[in-house]
Order: sequence, then C-alpha cells, then structure tokens
Amino acid sequence: LVAPLVDVGAGRGVRFNLPERGQRGRIAKSSGCRRAAGSTSNPSAPSSDSLDLPPLSFSIAMIASGALLGPILDGFHSHFGVLKYHDPVPFLVELFGIQVCETAAWVPALFGLAGIIIGMLYALLDRIFDTPAESRNVGVDKVFIGIACFILQYWVSGALLGPFGFFDASLASPLFTTGVTVVLWLLALLHWRVFDGTSVGFIVSALTAFGGPIIEIALLNFPSWDLYTYSLPDFFKIPTWIAAVYFCGGPAVGNLARAVLRATAARRAEDV
Repeated sequence: LVAPLVDVGAGRGVRFNLPERGQRGRIAKSSGCRRAAGSTSNPSAPSSDSLDLPPLSFSIAMIASGALLGPILDGFHSHFGVLKYHDPVPFLVELFGIQVCETAAWVPALFGLAGIIIGMLYALLDRIFDTPAESRNVGVDKVFIGIACFILQYWVSGALLGPFGFFDASLASPLFTTGVTVVLWLLALLHWRVFDGTSVGFIVSALTAFGGPIIEIALLNFPSWDLYTYSLPDFFKIPTWIAAVYFCGGPAVGNLARAVLRATAARRAEDV
C-alpha cells in the first residue's frame, strides 16, 4: 500500500509524504476509485461539499410538523394562564370530543415557519461544519423521545410559572421564579447534551433562544396589534424564562430535521 500524500495528525500539524516517481500514477488511479466508491456508499448522507437546499418534501414535512405540534405546545401555556390570545378571537381544537388546545388562526403558520427555519439551519450547518455521520443519522426512537422531553419541558414551564398552574405564580417570590428559570435552563442544556451534543445543535439552539423572544417582542409591541399577552412579563412584554424553552426546542426539531432529510435523500437516491 502507498502511504497517504498528506497525513494530518491530531496535535502534530500536517506531514507530506512524497511518493516515488513510479508510484504517482497508481496513487491517482487509486484515489479516483476511492472517491467514486465513496460517492455511492451512503446515498442518504448529505454531502459536506454541497450547499444545495434540501428537497421540497423536506420543507413541507418541517412546516407541517411545526404547524401541528406548535399550537399544542402553546396550548399548555394558554391552559395554565401563561398567555392569552386576543385578536383574532381564539378557538378550541378538539379531537374525538377531547379538548386538545386553544389557539388562534395565525399560530400554526408561525410555528410552521419556526419548523422550517430550524430545519434548514440544521441541514445547512451540518454540511458547513461537517457534522459526523453518526450524529446526523438519528434513530426514530431518539427523535420521538427528544420531542417528548421538549413537550414535557413546555408543560412544566406552564405548570410552575403560570397563574393557573400548581399554584398562582403571580404570588410567587422572585427567588422562586429565578430558581425555576435556572432549572429550565439546566433541563434545556441537558436536553442538548443527551439528544444532540453537536456544535451545530448548540449554535442553532442558541439562535433559537435568542431569535424566538425577539420575534415575540416584535409581535407584542407592534403598533395597533393585539394578538396576545403574557400574564407575567418581565422584559418588553415577555417572560425571560421563555428563552430556555426555545433553546430546548432546537435539538428536538433539529433531530427531526436530520431524520426527515435522511429519509428524503434516500428516497431521491432510489428514484435516480
């Protein structure tokens, strides 16, 4: 076997192994064969040197998942009195006679937008940062357990910090609210570590924790708009603890995006 032309060792820098004259043709031929074989070995894995947008089916799946799940999550906060919708008038969503949530007409679209933004960020940044294949190839069980834990955090935040929760949060001391906020952040960071653990996941989660509240501040403070209100805001009409909930949503939605992207890529490879 011919030694590699370039050897990059951890902590040793770059070492160039120059081949003998007669070996160079064989090296070129061998490397060409390896590249051809590598390009077809795993058709479902995204290519790290391509920044093409994911297929339309990926976008539809992420928008639909956000539009379906988002109102249910927000319904926890509505149920516990964390927020209240105003205009347009909210409505109840029932399934087989069971109340699922209370929501407003614009809420599914907003959560659908969040789903596609987070999904696209994961898809593109995984390629830019060359996320390892074992981190991208998330199992279905891990995806659903991660989403379930995200749902649980949403529910806990409303149950502990809503006026209609386990007790009236409006009567709680600032120390209690701060303590619950710290717990929510610890749960969010643990969620990222257990279900993701990648630099891409942390970056997207941090962007979500920052961008989500910014969008809400804009919605709540836009002149002449009266979409909804938070019952116990502490910063520009939003509660600051909501950022921890947004952070937790990053890995939950991101792993779903990775699974959907892998499935759509495999389907496209079969159709070729």
